[in-house]
Amino acid sequence: MYTSVGVTRTTRGERYLKQLCQHLSRRAEVREIGSDSAVARFTQGDCTMSADAGELTITVESEHPGFHDLVCPRLSEDIERFGRREGLSLEWEKFKEGPGGTPDATAPASRSGPQ
Repeated sequence: MYTSVGVTRTTRGERYLKQLCQHLSRRAEVREIGSDSAVARFTQGDCTMSADAGELTITVESEHPGFHDLVCPRLSEDIERFGRREGLSLEWEKFKEGPGGTPDATAPASRSGPQ
C-alpha cells in the first residue's frame, strides 16, 4: 500500500474541502463526513480529506504507485486554482505502508506550487 499525504495551511479549509468534493464528484464517488472531512473513492484508490482550524490535509492511498503519480499533481493543481488568492499549494510526502511507515525512496517528498 502506498500513501501520499498533502498538506496546505489555510484558515478556510472547510470551504476548500467542500469545493474539492464538488469537483471530484464528477470523477469519483464522494462521501462527505460532516463539514470537516470527506472520502473520494476512485477505481484504483481512495482520497481522504480533512480540514481543521489551520490546514487542509489530503491523504491518497492505493496499491498502485502510478495512481499517486496521476492524482497528486491533479489535486495540487485544483487546490492552487481554488486558493489562488491565498497562494495555496500542497506539500506532498509519499510513504510505503502508510504514514508512519518508511518514506518511499523512489519518490522523495515534493512540493507543488510557488516556491
